[in-house]
Amino acid sequence: VEQITNVLNEKDPINAEIYSENSAAYIERLKDLDQQFEDVIEHAKRKVILFGDRFPFRYFTDEYDLDYYAAFTGCSANTEASAATVAFLIDKVNELQLPVVFSIELSNEKIADSIVEATDAEKLTFHSIHNLSVEELAANETYISLMEKNIEVLEKALN
Repeated sequence: VEQITNVLNEKDPINAEIYSENSAAYIERLKDLDQQFEDVIEHAKRKVILFGDRFPFRYFTDEYDLDYYAAFTGCSANTEASAATVAFLIDKVNELQLPVVFSIELSNEKIADSIVEATDAEKLTFHSIHNLSVEELAANETYISLMEKNIEVLEKALN
């Protein structure tokens, strides 16, 4: 954000004050999001999440010191997990009594559905913010608004 602001200020000095004010406000909102994630995790019953889906959250889990299980190790193009992987994830949900199985936006959710059908867990979406649906675009969703939704579902998953 700061680098973008610096470039804008250099290219358009007449509006530099507006860019700087907007940048400062946005940075504060990002810091607030970070603190909200920290607070949810600090007061959580558990520190583990489970994805019945692709997993573009490695940096997130590392940053917030969360353990995780996932159908795929990253943003794999695969959409089918092996039966052994699904069975392992079902066992983890039951063993750890996890209340939530996450899927990601625009997923077919088949793996998460299979896990939820075999457990007492609820399926929720944790948004990677890589893609927006037509509905999200129409609703003027932003990085901030989607991350606020992630905070809500993370709190459910950790408690």
